[in-house]
Amino acid sequence: GEAREERLARALCAQRAELDAAVERAADADAVRGELAALRRDHAHTMAAAAAREATSAALQEEMHTLMAQARTEAEAADAAEVQVAEARAERSVTDAALRRVKDALGAAEAAYENEAAARADACRELLACRARLDATQAALRDT
Repeated sequence: GEAREERLARALCAQRAELDAAVERAADADAVRGELAALRRDHAHTMAAAAAREATSAALQEEMHTLMAQARTEAEAADAAEVQVAEARAERSVTDAALRRVKDALGAAEAAYENEAAARADACRELLACRARLDATQAALRDT
């Protein structure tokens, strides 16, 4: 009688705790998806910035060739062109390094997302199993 009801009540509490934990893991997976979307947006912005810098670099290199043609007679013009090329290369180097970091972060985030997706699938299976046990416990309680 009472002992059985108490055991069933404890089992029901334990199953509710398992259900709450499974719901929390599912929410964590949603948060990881949000972070992954933000990283993808950041990556797209970085790629656009890299394309703009590439166009700037190409324009600067074209200007450098023009200045180098004049530099045969004007040493000062040649110095100015070298400064511009050095700045463009430094800027490109910074952009390339940032792009590599974003790609690495995106790869890590995608791996984390895959891990979270697997964890979410596990959590869903646990949730279904908890739900089945909860239904069975509730049916047993109704039968008493």
